[in-house]
Amino acid sequence: MRQLQEGRAVIEESRQPVALGNRVSMELYASVIDAEESDDDDDAEAEAAVEHDEPEASLDHDHDEVDDHDHDEDHDHDDDHDHDHNHGLGDDEFIHEHNATLVLDADHEEPAPGFRDQLVGLNVGDEKIFELTYPDNTDEYEDMAGKKARFKVKISKIETMTLPVVNDDFAARVTEKEEKQLTLLELRMRLRESIEKAAEERARSAFADEALEAMVEKATVVYPDLMLQDQLDSYLKSLDQEFRRQKLTLEDYMRITNKTREQLKDDYREVATAQIKRAVVLREIRAAEKVEVDPTAVDGEINKMLEQFGPQAEMLRSSLDTPQMRFNILNDMLEKATRDRIIAIARGDAPELPASTGDETTPTEQSVEGEPTE
Repeated sequence: MRQLQEGRAVIEESRQPVALGNRVSMELYASVIDAEESDDDDDAEAEAAVEHDEPEASLDHDHDEVDDHDHDEDHDHDDDHDHDHNHGLGDDEFIHEHNATLVLDADHEEPAPGFRDQLVGLNVGDEKIFELTYPDNTDEYEDMAGKKARFKVKISKIETMTLPVVNDDFAARVTEKEEKQLTLLELRMRLRESIEKAAEERARSAFADEALEAMVEKATVVYPDLMLQDQLDSYLKSLDQEFRRQKLTLEDYMRITNKTREQLKDDYREVATAQIKRAVVLREIRAAEKVEVDPTAVDGEINKMLEQFGPQAEMLRSSLDTPQMRFNILNDMLEKATRDRIIAIARGDAPELPASTGDETTPTEQSVEGEPTE
């Protein structure tokens, strides 16, 4: 319900300092620091206070010096990137975003516990560097559990959000394009059903993952090194695309982290190897269990995707009904069908396979191995 409210909220730019409940846009950088580095920083700050006996220089003053320096440089593409990197935290960054947007309330995740409180009181243009320690809870924070991180933010926009009142009129506006507008009670029931269905799907997916992992552990998987190299190259390509959405490149990231392409591949090698093993085992299960999907079922999936666009659906059909899209949809359906079969096997209620004729090769199997044909 909160997401529906925010989608129809009145957003107004604010000139007041950041307050809880605001939507804040900012440059956001974060890097992991160890205890020794943190102690060194504390000692350095203490020494500076004793030696100079004067207030700490403000970050705004430092920023002004950077701005003055920037005016003396040529503003070509490379210089712009260097300027951006100087605003970051250097090595070991796990967050490097030039235009992050966060809503500061309990309904939205924050980069680390206590992060939103650190922003309260800042104004547009303010910079702040602070440290936060993640709770020692691996279930919730995984690899970051118990670690200390340094954050750097620069506020670029502050907005207030006025949420609409949740009542029957609100429910009617949310469902105004549907055949029958819903009351608030009906909308709540729909949302509850959707949440329950999503929870069931997550549990089902987690069970399938566990069963597949058990099969992978027992399997002997052999594959050519070229397959691993292709997977690693694909990872770097995806990484580059993600950085470009943040107005960076893979080369920028390598300069920030002081890593080569081969070192980045080494970082991902274990994950890539696990993905290949899973894919190979999944493919073998599909073949052994004779998992098939009728290619004509793709039409039904495309129609479902188009339903959400209402009267404009037919205008968008040509964008969705392409050889590549059909290929992707068919493979998604095959993977779901295979995972359903794995769940049935793990539960011990998988139906018996039909008798084999010994020379079966289905069009579905061919489509998985090859590329879509024009």
